[in-house]
Amino acid sequence: ERSRVFSTQQNGGLAARGGLAAAAFVGIPLVGAAGRGDDGDDQARGGAIGEGVAAAGGAMRSQILEASDLSAAIGNVIAARLASSSLDETTLREMCVCELRGDPRPGADVEAILEKDPAAISRLQIVTCLKGFHAVQAFRVAHSLWKSGSFAQKHAALALQNRASELWGVDVHPAAQIGGGLLMDHATGVVIGETAVIGHDCTILHGVTLGGTGKERGDRHPKIGDSVVLGAGATVLGNIRVNDGATVGSQAVVTKEVPAGMTVIGLNKLLDPRRKTKNGDDFKRSDTWHYEIDAGYEYFGAVEHIG
Repeated sequence: ERSRVFSTQQNGGLAARGGLAAAAFVGIPLVGAAGRGDDGDDQARGGAIGEGVAAAGGAMRSQILEASDLSAAIGNVIAARLASSSLDETTLREMCVCELRGDPRPGADVEAILEKDPAAISRLQIVTCLKGFHAVQAFRVAHSLWKSGSFAQKHAALALQNRASELWGVDVHPAAQIGGGLLMDHATGVVIGETAVIGHDCTILHGVTLGGTGKERGDRHPKIGDSVVLGAGATVLGNIRVNDGATVGSQAVVTKEVPAGMTVIGLNKLLDPRRKTKNGDDFKRSDTWHYEIDAGYEYFGAVEHIG
């Protein structure tokens, strides 16, 4: 059994340190399988736990331990999730592995999630359990198919989009463009339109919409810069730009360009993280991505409207 599952040369330099100890996971003893003490309940409970670990171990062995590299591991996991009566798992696996191989973004996604998400405890968890990660990788496969331009492959990409929407509640058009290092946290209810562009190292929480205004055709969706945070329930509409390092607060509605490094809340209202409190201290907290909205109101009286 391998204690180092993924090559550090594959996909963004993903290392095995502290995370993908898949061999150890598969090797967990079947707790209680032979009985524990004289308590019948303990024996029954232990047997059930053992059966669950054995089942998970089988999937872990086939999807992770037998994978040659990160692309293969992710492809195996995504194919198993996407498979249905109309989508063959073997065909999906071959397609996913092929389309992901050589792409550095999945590895960058894993590392970004591990760094930014306090709930992420290992690379193994990210690759096998986080539906936001799964939805993003399914999108990456669909996007690669879409770019081929052929009628058949575009429809295959749309079939993957539809299946991902059914499974994870994430609807991303395969023509959208998404950079690496993405944390899509929780993911449920995320909608990203056809001509949307998302830069590198961004964070997207659940319920985010990158949509059109309903008044345009063609290039009609938002352009999101690098290191942008889109809070839960945020809605960004139209062919506008949210520039590098900006934060869109939870439930904000944005229809105008957001300058770099700014925070937008409510309806097109800005807080400037570079401004100081009356005591000369920054009101941007160092330990979290969001800003102290109350401090903004208290010290500045009102927030600035965009435009």
